[in-house]
Amino acid sequence: MVSVHLLVDDAYIDSFIQELPKEKVVVVENNFKENKQLLVSELNAYLENNIDVKSYANSMKDLTSWLKEKESL
Repeated sequence: MVSVHLLVDDAYIDSFIQELPKEKVVVVENNFKENKQLLVSELNAYLENNIDVKSYANSMKDLTSWLKEKESL
């Protein structure tokens, strides 16, 4: 793959991203490498401190339950 840097108007960015063929283009945030390093640091902190982590699926179940509770109020 080739990396291309573009400057796109803020008002047009959402439309622009939607028009890109998903099977041919991967959009990477400007500070992707920095975010990747931050993620690695956080994951290492969890491993070193033996912190319990909740899976994404369980988080989504909890969120769904919470939203249903709020809906019924």
